[in-house]
Amino acid sequence: MSAPHAVDPAGRLHIVLEHDAAGIVAVDIRSTRPAYASRALIGRTPAEAVRLAPLLFSLCGGAQRVAALAACADAQGIEATPAERDARGFALELERVREHALRLLMDWPQALGLEAWRDAAAQLFALHRRMADAGEDGLQATREASRALEAFVRRRVLGDVAGWTALTETDGEADGTGQTALERLLRRLAARGWQALGAGTGSVPLEDFDQAEWRSRLAHAAASYALFPHIDGEARETTPYSRQREAPAVAAATRRWGDGLTARLLALACELDFSLAKLQDYLEWSVDVSPPQAAEGAPDASGEGIGIVQAARGQLIHRVSLSQGRIRDYRIVAPTEWNFHPRGAAARALSCLPFRDTESCAAQARALICAVDPCVEYELDIRRHA
Repeated sequence: MSAPHAVDPAGRLHIVLEHDAAGIVAVDIRSTRPAYASRALIGRTPAEAVRLAPLLFSLCGGAQRVAALAACADAQGIEATPAERDARGFALELERVREHALRLLMDWPQALGLEAWRDAAAQLFALHRRMADAGEDGLQATREASRALEAFVRRRVLGDVAGWTALTETDGEADGTGQTALERLLRRLAARGWQALGAGTGSVPLEDFDQAEWRSRLAHAAASYALFPHIDGEARETTPYSRQREAPAVAAATRRWGDGLTARLLALACELDFSLAKLQDYLEWSVDVSPPQAAEGAPDASGEGIGIVQAARGQLIHRVSLSQGRIRDYRIVAPTEWNFHPRGAAARALSCLPFRDTESCAAQARALICAVDPCVEYELDIRRHA
């Protein structure tokens, strides 16, 4: 069984669940992603790396570009100006809006057995493209495009933030119905009794280390660290839920349902709501909304740099080493490797599943995998424990 996700030539996840009569007794997650995809950047110049890094992955190319920009500038000893930091921040928020809204319109409905809102997704893409292109026509055009994008997302995807908590208490009589994508999804969870599905993981959020701390940790890490990242031997979670767990709606859902599907769905909605507001803040400050550009450093620069960004699916880290203006080493630690670590958040959530039959277990597993959200396709295999 494969996930309805974007095709990524970089590989996929193989997820095996073993069960007995009561529930899941073993979870095995293995990745076929190339061990060192970023080796394609070795020997390149920083400018070439910034251009090529987004092409290594099918999702979140904007975040990959911003992380590469930051890492290469750091390696060259170039400090970003406030305007450059704002441009990077704006690009990240705009990409998060598209990715989170798309997941609520497409990925989550399909994972819960509902029809995806393809017409709304097409409108989202058109509005996002208008927003991305508006910078060429000036700040006022960007503001108008931003207002149109926000109005659409609030009307079709999020609805009234104040009413979210009440929707989690619905009795599920109107299964899969609603004016917004979020309402449909919350009603679907209630109808299936899945509000708390996957709760009780004990997953620990990834620490908010600064650049210096990551520089030290990655300098001494083995090359395989990018495949199996950890903090002192322990897996960590970096998802919208780990970032938004203290938001009022998410905290309330966690108290009521635990850290399962309802809390994770609301975390995605809360982060989308936050990113919409942040875009308006940037425009109110009249920041430069043109795509961030690579800085021109010394052609023979040598050094090491770190770029850390909060991508839609979690924290993304780029580490680059330069020698005489060329890349000697490049490593990328992506959110999927944290969240789908063999002992990570997804494995913990899947291990909490009950078992009645293969079909229902597969449906529940797909919903949990969607909630943690890999950035590649996956294959799911459910088998009886030997």
